[in-house]
Amino acid sequence: MGIGSFLPSVHKNGGWQSQYRRMIRWYEKFKDTQPGDFENPNIDGQHDILYACFQNIFFLKDWLACDASISSKLLNEYINQHVELQLCRDICNGTKHFNLNNPSIDGDFTIIREYEPFHKVWGNDRNKIIILSGGYKYELKALAWSCIGLWEKFITQHISKAKN
Repeated sequence: MGIGSFLPSVHKNGGWQSQYRRMIRWYEKFKDTQPGDFENPNIDGQHDILYACFQNIFFLKDWLACDASISSKLLNEYINQHVELQLCRDICNGTKHFNLNNPSIDGDFTIIREYEPFHKVWGNDRNKIIILSGGYKYELKALAWSCIGLWEKFITQHISKAKN
């Protein structure tokens, strides 16, 4: 038995809600990056933020299972109903393990930049960072936000009900 059973580590403080807030902080960092701007001298750091954002979004699953006592079966069923969370799982596991043995969508997904020719007219970023997976493309900032919304819906449906 380690010392952590007597003196809990700071990373466990706050339980799943702490991981939820960490997920939001990583999204806020990602939202403010330009990971498609390959001329940026800190492009590797911006890619790190992208990966950490999706990893922390997907890690919420484990925290909900361990701290909120939500069954892994229920969590996996929910993820398998939503392509956004499946892509998040692939990004998380692909950036952690290099190769995906059991991809949700596409084990050979690719993350690339896409030039936005009318960025000045529309007030958008010059480049978008996208994932190509399963024959479709998804803009990653929108995908991350969608995943967060899906987790919020899940929490409302399954944790809020349990408290009432």
